[in-house]
Amino acid sequence: MTNTRLPNLCEQIGNNWNLSAHQFRRTFANYAVHSELGDLRALKDHFKHWSITMTTLYAFNDAFDAELFEEMLREKYLVEEEIKQDWFELDMPITGGDIAQNIMKVREDKELIKSFGSLSAMAKAYSSSIPIRSTGIGWCTNDDECKCGKPDSCESGIVDKRHLPYCPLCQDSCRF
Repeated sequence: MTNTRLPNLCEQIGNNWNLSAHQFRRTFANYAVHSELGDLRALKDHFKHWSITMTTLYAFNDAFDAELFEEMLREKYLVEEEIKQDWFELDMPITGGDIAQNIMKVREDKELIKSFGSLSAMAKAYSSSIPIRSTGIGWCTNDDECKCGKPDSCESGIVDKRHLPYCPLCQDSCRF
């Protein structure tokens, strides 16, 4: 219905703008976040965004949102650090391409752990240099963009416990 109403509105006022409902998402996000009961996490779920950062970008307004954006960015980095630190835990099941295999080798290297002082210190040192983005069914560590969307077989892909419900490998039996 809005597919015809909005263009008709533009036609009636003599404007040739190709107006669509999707263009109101940023306005809606901004109003929702700044309302008394606004909740960025609920908005993230509503928009079906994987990343809270994307939702924050929708809600961001240069006039008064710099503090909100900085807070969300700090939270994003904390969550990313937690995810990557989990990968180095010995009991954390991970699978995927070369990056997952390399992490499994590194986390079991007793001599390397000794040189860092602890597994946690080693994980922190390594994880700061690993970019991360979600593919929905796993993580991509490619520093450009995910080109394949198959973290279970891509050299830059990792599937961990957070993705078990979505992992195509785990339908009946898991390789973990």
